[in-house]
Amino acid sequence: MAFWWSKARRGGGQPQQPSPPRRPWLGGFLASQPRWLRIFLLSVGVMTLLGMTTLGVAVLWAFAILPRSLPAVSALETFQPVQGSKIYDDNDELITELHVERRIFVPLAQIPKSLRDAIIATEDRRFYSHWGIDPIGIARAVVQNYRRGRVVEGGSTITQQLTKVLFLTPDKSLERKLKEALLAIELERRYSKDRILEMYLNQIYFGHGAYGVEAAARTYFGKSVSELSVRESALLAGLPRAPTSYSPFDHANAAKLRREIVLRRLVEFGTIKEQEAIEHLHDPQSDDAAHGRAGAARWAQGARGSHGQGQAVRASGGRARHGRAPDGARQGARRRLRLLPK
Repeated sequence: MAFWWSKARRGGGQPQQPSPPRRPWLGGFLASQPRWLRIFLLSVGVMTLLGMTTLGVAVLWAFAILPRSLPAVSALETFQPVQGSKIYDDNDELITELHVERRIFVPLAQIPKSLRDAIIATEDRRFYSHWGIDPIGIARAVVQNYRRGRVVEGGSTITQQLTKVLFLTPDKSLERKLKEALLAIELERRYSKDRILEMYLNQIYFGHGAYGVEAAARTYFGKSVSELSVRESALLAGLPRAPTSYSPFDHANAAKLRREIVLRRLVEFGTIKEQEAIEHLHDPQSDDAAHGRAGAARWAQGARGSHGQGQAVRASGGRARHGRAPDGARQGARRRLRLLPK
């Protein structure tokens, strides 16, 4: 009985047949498909593998190798924009100022909220919520540009624009864009939003040689930035995107249209009411007088370069220089300076 049970367990004494080898699941699946589908699936797999390898190398380069070539943002701890050099006569009276870039630094507290809001609403409406780069803003810009069939909105944040101005060249290569993004993230990590905005507002170009909001306010309106109205702030806020195309001196209609766009964005941003924007659009007080004064100032500024000052002066250091200029040159400079707004 025990012998019979043992044989039964061993299969009744009959030798067991070896089971056929099992094909791998993927190989079996491919083998059961038509030839053209196998070729297609293998091609997709190879391309995916190559793509993932390329992406991995790109990520390694962008985050491990590229940062080694970036400038140190810690230099901005002592940031002071380049300002002009002043020329005085023997009696310590100012004759003129020489500028590489016409710029007057002002702290953020002296810049009116209307101008700050207008810049943010126009250039980077999510400035206080993103971390240097704004994927939502980039996606919105892509959609808007696709709908219009042309570039009407950029995806760069205020922080990215600042890094481009301070550290990078204006070329449009992929490497430069990656550097811009990495530097923007580092700036946001190191500095407060208000500090970044202050640097931006004192650094950005507004056209006609004016860098920063104070120089722009004096150039276009003959007054300090702290005295600007909402209407004037809206005009300035529209300039950085294309200072030449929106110049109120050279393209008055385009400048007014751009100002309307900025006012509309202020309404969308929740800074002003729609009725207030309409009142600013139909303000009977014209900007022409201010533009005229600023135009005279601009003419006088250009005239300074055509008259000798007695000696060559290096204008990039923001220094005060004293020296005796010829009487004719000094008197000519004073006559032209009288055209500047008081």
